[in-house]
Amino acid sequence: MGNADDNPLICPECDYNLTGLSEDRCPECGTPFDREELQKIASGIVEPVIENWDDGKLMLGYARLWFRTVFTPGEFARRFPARHDEPAALSYSLASYALMGAVLVIGSIVITAAAAIGSGEVIGAGMAVAVGASGSCWVCETVIALLLRGLAKPTRARDRYHFWRGITHHGSGFVLLSALSLITGASAVMVEEVDVGFGGDLWVSFVVAAGASFAWWCTALIVMVVRRSVPGVRRVVGCGLIPLVGVGAVFLGFGFSFLLLSACTFGAF
Repeated sequence: MGNADDNPLICPECDYNLTGLSEDRCPECGTPFDREELQKIASGIVEPVIENWDDGKLMLGYARLWFRTVFTPGEFARRFPARHDEPAALSYSLASYALMGAVLVIGSIVITAAAAIGSGEVIGAGMAVAVGASGSCWVCETVIALLLRGLAKPTRARDRYHFWRGITHHGSGFVLLSALSLITGASAVMVEEVDVGFGGDLWVSFVVAAGASFAWWCTALIVMVVRRSVPGVRRVVGCGLIPLVGVGAVFLGFGFSFLLLSACTFGAF
């Protein structure tokens, strides 16, 4: 039988040891606490983010989880467990990247078919962009989690990095919106190639769609951080760094894609 001191109840705000207290309020900082929730944290119980993603109903679970992170990020963060299932979070992230790749490749095929031009190079470009974007997004999410580990203290969670990495894993669903904006940009290129005459309008649509998806991702992630972290200047700095890291990831993604396209082009000769 384990000793209670082996798994002490710790205040999520000030780290005061709450073990043995009769009142559900921290005597150090005055923060009320949920004893059952803190016991789960202390015992290291792994909880699912949503029941349908972690119990095998993958397609329905993915759709529900995607909807929550994109449209209700604050509520998603509020309900995010103190200790989540890390393999499930990773699989959600990888599934998002795979779906982004599928959207880019299928979109490339449809665009080239509609424009009646050769599809080989365009499909190759779509695959290169998918790989480049996936790599840059992965780096972006990891860097943000590392920064938040040092700047934003999560509430109701002890392991800072794994908590924030779980949050950023679940932000991967936004790559689907990015893929749709990239398809719009590719459409603009194809329209100009065949000289249909409305490529300029598509370029405007691409810029608007890409900017909107990026701003949406930044806003959603900042909302999640604010909802589940202790207030303070360090949190403000952490939130301010999110769009900066995101912009860096955009350039990194284009760089990855360009290198892949250059390597493929060079290999073809």
